[in-house]
Formats: sequence, structure tokens, C-alpha cells
Amino acid sequence: KYRSHISLICFNINRIRNLEMKVEADQAYMRSVFEAARVGICSLNVNGELIDINESALDTMNGTLKESIGKRFGDAFDCTNCKPYGCGNSDKCCYCIVKNNLDAAIADDSYTNDFVVDVLESIFAKSKGEAVFLMERVHSEGSAVVGVYTYDIAVTRAGLATAKAKKAGFPLKIEVKR
Repeated sequence: KYRSHISLICFNINRIRNLEMKVEADQAYMRSVFEAARVGICSLNVNGELIDINESALDTMNGTLKESIGKRFGDAFDCTNCKPYGCGNSDKCCYCIVKNNLDAAIADDSYTNDFVVDVLESIFAKSKGEAVFLMERVHSEGSAVVGVYTYDIAVTRAGLATAKAKKAGFPLKIEVKR
């Protein structure tokens, strides 16, 4: 009386795994450079919040990693221009080199690529290698199948991804097909 069916999609994952291993090796190398640097280096997200900071930068700001992560750059480094209003909220912020560089990075295509990889990892549960592979496919072929889900799950994930892109100010087109 009841019929069920399972769809099985098979593909060669060797290319994805090789790409994933290269990304992991590149990340390990960049992490060692990041940590060994004698100058302060910070990584910021699209909102200008610290997501990573090396020891040299922590020494400069006299802070700890735990209290710095998640703060906006100017707030973490106690910027005098934004002190009364908070980082990014002062009329003097338009002169801030960090803010101007962050705005330029957001306009950069490579920054958009990082955002797409983040969406694929956080919303569609893809590994770093899969996410990079799919992002590259979109750029080379114009589109890519991210996954096969039930209709409700597909609509939910597409909605989450679209909302995240809108909030971050990125154009992202997602189609759900039956």
C-alpha cells in the first residue's frame, strides 16, 4: 500500500577530496605564517568584528583572545575616534583606514567567494573542500547543484541563505527545483 523510494546520487569524490586536502594544507601553512608574524594581524568578518587575532596584535592592544573575538576592530583596539559611539558609528569613521579597507574588501570578488563558501558550510553543511569546489563551479559554469533535499528542507535552507546574503549585502541567487 505504501511505497517509498530512495534516490541515490553517486559521483567520483576524488577531485573533491584532493581539493579539500589542498585547502587544508594551505590553511595549515597560512596559520603558521599568521602565528609566526612579528606584526599584528587580525581577521575580520563582513561586519568588521574580529574572528581571529595573532599574539603580536594581542600584545599591541594589551588584551586577550577571549575578550577580543566578536568585538568590532575599533572597539577591540580602543580607537579614540569611535570611543563615545562604538566602532563604525562615529562621523569620524569615514577617515578610518580599517573601515575603508573593509569596505573595499566587501566590494572585492574574492571576498564574495569567501562569503559563498561560508554559506555552503554553515547552511548546507558542506565541508571546506566541497564548498570551495561548488563555489568554483558556480564561477566557471554559472550554477551548481548544492544538494538534493526534501522540498521543505530545500526551501528552508534557500531562505536562510538568501536572508544571510541580504543581511551581508551580497547578491546571491538560489533556486529550488522540484
